[in-house]
Amino acid sequence: MMVQADPQARVDRLGWTAGHSFTAYGLRFGLRVNDPSVLAAARAAAPFSWQATSTGEVDVLYSLRVASPIAHQGLRTYHLLYCGSELLARALDLPPVLTAFTKHAELLKAFRARDYLFVHAGVVGWRAARSSSLGAA
Repeated sequence: MMVQADPQARVDRLGWTAGHSFTAYGLRFGLRVNDPSVLAAARAAAPFSWQATSTGEVDVLYSLRVASPIAHQGLRTYHLLYCGSELLARALDLPPVLTAFTKHAELLKAFRARDYLFVHAGVVGWRAARSSSLGAA
């Protein structure tokens, strides 16, 4: 009988070398990377409302695995983004992975925020007439 490893344990073994913690709307977020040189770009992709913190314990953990710059002939290496043990994005270029991080983090923040309600609203104008729309985000 073969025992499968815990999915989170498999992600935890990928070799993380640097990280940063944030807080936003009562939630604690963590971001770890396998290459310290990409941490600044990853931190810049964090949603605007995230504030840096020194806390070690987090509610949500993002893991960004940057592809090795040394490619073997005929082998593609991908940048990978995880939230917990779930693979969120995989791409040959880093910018789409960072965009996926930003979008997912914004949505998750709105969904899991404690004591906050986010409202999505828009206004459309056409021929001097305006229409507004409210909806929960």
